[in-house]
Amino acid sequence: MCNMENQSWDLLDPSVRAKLLGTHPLFDGKTIVMTPAINNLNKLIRRAALLGEKGLCFSAASGIGKSVALVAAKAFLGREMKGVPVIIHSFQNNQAPSIRGFYKHFLNSAQHASTKGETAELRQRLSQRFIDNAYCSDRKMVVLLVDEAQAMKTQDLLFLKDLDNDLVAAGARLLPVFMAQEPDFSEIRKRIYAEGRLDLIGRFLMRPLKFEGFRTLDDFRIWFRDIDRNEYPLGSGWTWTRFFFPEAWENGFRMEYEADRFFGVLSKAVGMRTRDEICASPARQIFLAVRAFMLDNAGFDAPQMRLDEHAWSSALEYARVEAAAGLINEDSDINDDWQVTT
Repeated sequence: MCNMENQSWDLLDPSVRAKLLGTHPLFDGKTIVMTPAINNLNKLIRRAALLGEKGLCFSAASGIGKSVALVAAKAFLGREMKGVPVIIHSFQNNQAPSIRGFYKHFLNSAQHASTKGETAELRQRLSQRFIDNAYCSDRKMVVLLVDEAQAMKTQDLLFLKDLDNDLVAAGARLLPVFMAQEPDFSEIRKRIYAEGRLDLIGRFLMRPLKFEGFRTLDDFRIWFRDIDRNEYPLGSGWTWTRFFFPEAWENGFRMEYEADRFFGVLSKAVGMRTRDEICASPARQIFLAVRAFMLDNAGFDAPQMRLDEHAWSSALEYARVEAAAGLINEDSDINDDWQVTT
């Protein structure tokens, strides 16, 4: 029995669990699953902030989970670097040809109440907003998480250079962290280099890294272990896994033990980069496959649960993992002499 929203639930009753399914963290559409790739991203951003770096740049193919990772990073920095303001700004892929529109969009990201005025006023207001935010922190800095960075133009980076200069003049600093889609972003970096804008490369793009998502068997073991440990409903003593397989759980079933079988099926679907690493894999479809596995096999729950030998391949097929991986890996081999990878 547990208490949730002032109600008492008998979680051993399948009909009760069915009513709670929509708010299960794997199914609610809001809960961020903390993968090893996201944890590594968080550590790299925190390290860059502590070292006073001028910029970090991450890129990956579509579907790897880039936008979700930035939301997780904002929450992480809020806990680990209390008081440091973190702003998420997404560049628009279909940008309106308006400088005023650019500043108004940025002011909205910075949560400024006023977006009225002439272009120069908007520009000054935005700069002051960043300075004021920086001074709310003992560290006198702002972390700017830039999503859809492949949509940036040279003038956008020039604005960030001016903004950085404004903060430095005010005794504060800016750390922009770019998250971008490949192969578009590699082409943008090459273009900026060809334009001779070494100032922009030196300031913001000296540390380009790949955000690669899931890669190894250990990545999945760690993730599945978290599913076995995280509690739902809160205060119930039940885990995410137990919610779907209560009888099998009591007899020792754990998602962690499914990691090897899942990885074997997945590696056939997406291919292997090396002996130990799979090719780039679509996080969006992988999460869907895991949800499908949990939902489709909950009906087989029993003390001696026997899963169908095709349980994982069926889940991956439903989620269209192989097709999504094909889209990702078409452009995975990007020739870039100055790209640094994790």
